[in-house]
Amino acid sequence: MTNFLALILLTLLCLGTCLLAFRLGLRWLMAAVATLYVLTNIVAAQVIAIQIPFFENVITTSVAAPLYASLFLATDMAAERYGHAIARRLVWVGFASQLLLVAVGQVILMFEPLDPNLFSAHQQIFSFAPLLALASLLAYLVSQHLDIWLFQRIRLATKERWPILRNMLSTPISQGVDTFIVFAIAFSTIMDNWVEVMIYTYLVKLLVSIVDTPFFLLSRRVSPRTNDNQEAIRL
Repeated sequence: MTNFLALILLTLLCLGTCLLAFRLGLRWLMAAVATLYVLTNIVAAQVIAIQIPFFENVITTSVAAPLYASLFLATDMAAERYGHAIARRLVWVGFASQLLLVAVGQVILMFEPLDPNLFSAHQQIFSFAPLLALASLLAYLVSQHLDIWLFQRIRLATKERWPILRNMLSTPISQGVDTFIVFAIAFSTIMDNWVEVMIYTYLVKLLVSIVDTPFFLLSRRVSPRTNDNQEAIRL
């Protein structure tokens, strides 16, 4: 299987997970966001080269791109179903999960291991560069809140018509801001071709945002659990 096909499969798996979690209820959606965000940072270091059909250049990107991009589908579904307040709460759940991952990871690295090889694998997972971790967390908060704000503004401006419009406009714009913040803070001083890599990374996220549109439209036809509105009120 080519990297491009594997990337498509991973994208469908992540988006399908968000849709299934949405169907099961708000708490499941929160769990999915936390899990996907943690997985994003665990596999972020795995960089691949993909050849997109009808595109001349080979694109270098992280396999984490589809996992991270699927978080925007989750917040859009939450904003559509429950409103912007619950969608923002979903964002903070993801933020808390990342903080916990960083904190636990740093404590794990303090131990003296019996197996150096296993410890080396842990180092690769948990050794977050401080600037990169800061950039990632800042970009996540800014872009996700921007996505929710744009989603709601477009929804009000169109009088709740054309749901495809609010999904296809809010997500690409907010993902563009997210990508720029991460690369400008974490990579601009250490990578000569950071602008080129940033553009390619955004292109992958843009493709995922296009693929997630049918999942968003399908979520409007899927009814979560009958007591889900009461659950949202309690949360």
